[in-house]
Amino acid sequence: MVLLLPLLLPLLLLLLLLLIIIIIIIIIIIFERLKLGENVYVIVMLVDVNRK
Repeated sequence: MVLLLPLLLPLLLLLLLLLIIIIIIIIIIIFERLKLGENVYVIVMLVDVNRK
């Protein structure tokens, strides 16, 4: 297990980086939609997701 830790750490960092990039892309997409005036649609979708 101890031998695996040096191998797992870069992998975990890479996954974390990917997660951050995906979150940033989602935020950008939401802001682009808000600019297009679809904010009501996006808010309704977010509320629906939170309710489930």
